[in-house]
Amino acid sequence: MREIKPINHNGSIQLKFSVSGKRYSLNPIPGGDFNKPKDISQAIAIATKISNDILTGYFDTSLERYRIVPKLSHQQTLSPLLCSTSGTLGLPLWRYPQQLRQTTTSV
Repeated sequence: MREIKPINHNGSIQLKFSVSGKRYSLNPIPGGDFNKPKDISQAIAIATKISNDILTGYFDTSLERYRIVPKLSHQQTLSPLLCSTSGTLGLPLWRYPQQLRQTTTSV
């Protein structure tokens, strides 16, 4: 098995490797910078975990085990924006500025 090393992908960090003839590519640190030593050391730790899992037979083909932040579906990313309420008025966030204007002008 070849060593898994972080690759510079236009400034971000990417891990590319193959398991049983299938190629995998992973951005282990969303927003990670290839020029930051902390991000590189985290990527190396994730690469080591992947290598150990491959050797022991516990490799996760979905790659979810190796992500710092799990991928969310499109609906999961939108629902907090649509359903959140503000703590003060209990209104949806998109109506909060409108309601705030009405409350301050009616006083």
